[in-house]
Amino acid sequence: MMEDVEGNISYYGADPNNYVSFNNELWRIIGVFKDIDDGTGKKETRLKIARSESIGNYAWDSNNVNEWSTATLQTYLNGDYLNSLSAEAQGMIGNAKWNLGGSSTYQGLYANDYYTFKRGTTVYSGRSTEWIGKIALMYPSDYMYA
Repeated sequence: MMEDVEGNISYYGADPNNYVSFNNELWRIIGVFKDIDDGTGKKETRLKIARSESIGNYAWDSNNVNEWSTATLQTYLNGDYLNSLSAEAQGMIGNAKWNLGGSSTYQGLYANDYYTFKRGTTVYSGRSTEWIGKIALMYPSDYMYA
């Protein structure tokens, strides 16, 4: 395990033993993150996990718009997919404020650069910098820290 630039704990390495059972499926722990806002200002430490196997092939957005808050994938994950989980699993997933910042530069960067970008306000004109919801994709920095 390692700490990121804000002291959150992330798993890293080729094959860390970071598997858990969730919804009777195998999931991987991405990390333990501090001060995660639920969208109301309440902050707490949260565990971020990723499903070990793909749920299938889905388009990011059928309207070809790079905006997570309205993307068809986001709608699917927080609708049909979320509703397909057991009641117990659904009860363990809370709202979180997800940062949507980005950058126009993507070469020669490190995980901490992506971590900083996602918390920034650089987005396409008119796009959201934050989204509140239950299920989203892992950040590039999550993948890079791993």
